Amino acid sequence: FLKATGVGLFQRKIAKAAKWPNWEFIAKDGAVLFVNHSAIGDLKEEFSIGKEYSWKDGHGNPMTCLAEYTATEDGGVLLTSRTGAIGSYKEERRVSGNLLEFTLTHGTGVSWGRTFERQN
Repeated sequence: FLKATGVGLFQRKIAKAAKWPNWEFIAKDGAVLFVNHSAIGDLKEEFSIGKEYSWKDGHGNPMTCLAEYTATEDGGVLLTSRTGAIGSYKEERRVSGNLLEFTLTHGTGVSWGRTFERQN
C-alpha cells in the first residue's frame, strides 16, 4: 500500500518498524473524539457525524474530512472520507462484536487493511 501510494523507501522502513497504534473512540451527543496513540505521539481528532471538518495528519498535511456512521446488528461502520493536497482517502472502521476491521483506501483504488481485537 505505501509503495503503491508513492511513499519512499526510508519512510516505508520506518513505518514497518513502528509499533501498532492503539485507538480510542469517545462518543457523546453525536460528536466523536478519536485518539490514535501512535509511534509519533497521540493524534487527536474531534468531529461530528455527518458534518464536514478540517483536520491535519501526523505530518501536518491539511485535509477536508467527512465522517458517516451506520449502525449494524452487532456494531457499526464508521466511514471517513479525507481529501487534501496529498490525495484522497477513505477509512472504513467496521465493528462487529469485539473486532474492528480497518480498511484504508487511496483515491487510486489501492487499499490496505487490518483487524484489531478489543482489549479491556
